[in-house]
Amino acid sequence: DDFWGAWEELYKEPESLTIRGVLHERAVAFATTVNHIYTQLDNMQQNLNKEMLNKANEVNTLLKDIFELNNKIKIQEAAGPHIKANDLRDMRNDKIDRLAELIPINYYETNQSEIVVTLNGRSLVNKDFFNPLEIRMNPKGHGEIHYSDTGDKIELGNLGELAGYIDARDKDVVEYMERLDILVET
Repeated sequence: DDFWGAWEELYKEPESLTIRGVLHERAVAFATTVNHIYTQLDNMQQNLNKEMLNKANEVNTLLKDIFELNNKIKIQEAAGPHIKANDLRDMRNDKIDRLAELIPINYYETNQSEIVVTLNGRSLVNKDFFNPLEIRMNPKGHGEIHYSDTGDKIELGNLGELAGYIDARDKDVVEYMERLDILVET
């Protein structure tokens, strides 16, 4: 508003050096503000990327823990039909609950007391198979998640905390940067 107001004042008195000076200062202030906002958006995007990488690592830790708990439960409950590894099952259930908050998983228990965890129909944990997320950096230096067994990129369909960080980083912040570019160009 100050920037455009200075232009309006200059329109009224185009020969005034004072008004020209005010316009120059307001233009510098506008450019400084835009640069600051752009830097903040860029920093926000980098912070979202770090959080996304942290969440992806948390997913992998949870998957590994579930895989290991599956094995412990199977061994402990193999001693007989009346022996249940309730404490281990509770720990595993807590990890599955947290994993379900992070990514849109499906899971079920087999008749050998193992939990099978899938994402988009692909196994992440299944009996003796553990398939952690692979994190690859794109040319912008942002992490992308892939299946480690095939290398295919994972689409989370806007579901879960991990998808939220990815969408905020790749869509929301980018949209604000583009809108800022349009404002400056205009």
